[in-house]
Amino acid sequence: MKPFRVLLLTLVALAATTAHAHAGPVVAALGALASSIGAALQASSLLGFLLRAAVTTLLRVGMSLLQRAMQKKQVEPGIKGQVAIGGDNPLAFIAGWYATAGELAYVGSWGQDGSTPNAYLTLVIELSDLPVAGLRSRVFVNGEACTIDFGAAPVEQGYPVLEYRKDGKDHLWIRFNDGTQTTADPFLLAKFGNLVDRPWEA
Repeated sequence: MKPFRVLLLTLVALAATTAHAHAGPVVAALGALASSIGAALQASSLLGFLLRAAVTTLLRVGMSLLQRAMQKKQVEPGIKGQVAIGGDNPLAFIAGWYATAGELAYVGSWGQDGSTPNAYLTLVIELSDLPVAGLRSRVFVNGEACTIDFGAAPVEQGYPVLEYRKDGKDHLWIRFNDGTQTTADPFLLAKFGNLVDRPWEA
């Protein structure tokens, strides 16, 4: 029972003396702990072997977790979920089917709904700097999965988004250009072509 008591007392002492983690002292302390436990367990061969194996495994797992906690946070690869803003973003394009947040190219308001002036907000979001084959009907708006109703008759703003249809009235539309167009978008020219500040030009 002596090896168990040594192990238990050592673990209690380690738990009672917590402080900020610094790799050097922790590694030295764990090495000394492993040596002292190993020396204490040499008396009993089978029990000592099993306990040494268990302690070694626990120490390796603990060191791995400690190293991971002390590393700088790595950027996770994957899909960027926020629209990039600004004109100095690097060129980007899509190969195959892929989700992208895109890059905000233009923002403007227009129109009137009842007594509300500038009731409609238009965002032009570039999905790719090269032409693309198409757009799937599934999009995310403010983190919510939504469906573009490509079966509906499009209006000048584009196709309605089903989740933004309230009491039979649409409040969000998606208009898609695949990048093969040779002229400026007529909707954007009509709404923003005559602006003095930041017009949408041909």
